[in-house]
Amino acid sequence: MSYHVFVVLHLIKKFQGDRSIYGIYHLLRGKKSSQTIQDSVLFSAQAFFNSLENLSRENWSHLIRSCCSKHLLQEIKKDHFTLTDKGSDTYLMLSKSYSIPAGLELTDWIDIETPFWKKLKMIIQSLSHMVHHKRYYYPVTRQDDIQQWTKNFYRYLKVNRYQISKQLQKEIKTALSTCSDLESGILVYQLSGFQVNGMTIEQLAMLTHSSLFETSFLFKSSVRQLLNQIASKPNKYPILAKIADLDRSASAVSLTQSARKTLKLINRGLTLDQIASIRRLTQNTIEDHVIEIAFQDPSFPIDSFIDENSYQHIQRIIGSLTTKRLSVIKDACGQDISYFMIRLVLAKERI
Repeated sequence: MSYHVFVVLHLIKKFQGDRSIYGIYHLLRGKKSSQTIQDSVLFSAQAFFNSLENLSRENWSHLIRSCCSKHLLQEIKKDHFTLTDKGSDTYLMLSKSYSIPAGLELTDWIDIETPFWKKLKMIIQSLSHMVHHKRYYYPVTRQDDIQQWTKNFYRYLKVNRYQISKQLQKEIKTALSTCSDLESGILVYQLSGFQVNGMTIEQLAMLTHSSLFETSFLFKSSVRQLLNQIASKPNKYPILAKIADLDRSASAVSLTQSARKTLKLINRGLTLDQIASIRRLTQNTIEDHVIEIAFQDPSFPIDSFIDENSYQHIQRIIGSLTTKRLSVIKDACGQDISYFMIRLVLAKERI
């Protein structure tokens, strides 16, 4: 059986039917919602966040159906699955041949890995063409913000293109020393330059005789290891550190733009009802923002949303259960406790 099946079984085993397959799909795609971010921690699945950002819903659904047809999964309710006995045995067998790359666990800079990679590709492509005195080329990304950032980058570094090229090549080679040869190769072979077109993940999967999932994971592992090296020794990697822009990335709690707007209104003393009215959003959406804020910022006060007795009651109930399924926790807590209050406790406790 394939690496794809191993990954599906691994994730279904982690979530134990407590979240739908599409909740897991959003995690793999890196959807920046309060529920997805919270779930990544609750189920110890941060490593998989944004790990398959190009995965289509159709392909994910097809994989689930395929595993069901092989009697590896069983549906306990709509879109919620657990492993069958055969699925558990198959997972144990596959675990002897396959593994999740260790570098995926380096999630401190997960918010910036995609823009960092796009900027790095753009810098390397433009440098290569400048060194060969070629002004015109088709850029690897058409994103206006990335192209503008690249122009500003050269204004900041007041050294010639040859020095930058030589230094950047040295930094990348050194920073990738923690990666396996396969991981380094998967990253480097995607880079474009003068008369060189970077390969796609699909092409690299074929070249290395690996599955698309495994190749994608190895790539993400290499990027995260690269960022980890840069963050640990920024003075050793001055150009890479400038591209990563770690100081700016670390300066603020990582919130979605919409949650930031809600936080500003909360700090002005507005109630959730008032914020929902002003922003023309539903109460549930504003509550999602509060959950996201509480989860991301441990210092955020929640006493205006839940009293101490209710908080402790929910804590005790959660501690007595073996599931993180909200409906089960809600039934055990009673009618006076809302889903919002339960999610607040889960967020603050990072259970």
